[in-house]
Amino acid sequence: MTEETDFPAALEAAVCRNIPGTERIEGLHRLSGGGSQETWLFGAVAKGASTPLILRRTPESVTGGTWISIPLEVEAELISRAAAEG
Repeated sequence: MTEETDFPAALEAAVCRNIPGTERIEGLHRLSGGGSQETWLFGAVAKGASTPLILRRTPESVTGGTWISIPLEVEAELISRAAAEG
């Protein structure tokens, strides 16, 4: 199996394990944009209702010494400061 086929099952297992009452995920699809991160939209289904969720992750294919990235904490701070400036 490849990362593409493993990812949906691994995500569903993680969501069901960490969000009480979640039975499954639905509608998983990758959103466009993002040069260094993948952004995914999906629903967590519990008691017949779906709660929309967004997941950002670094793709597993991004490895090696040539990849330059900033920590997510730094990115969050930059976004906060940009928002404060308008």
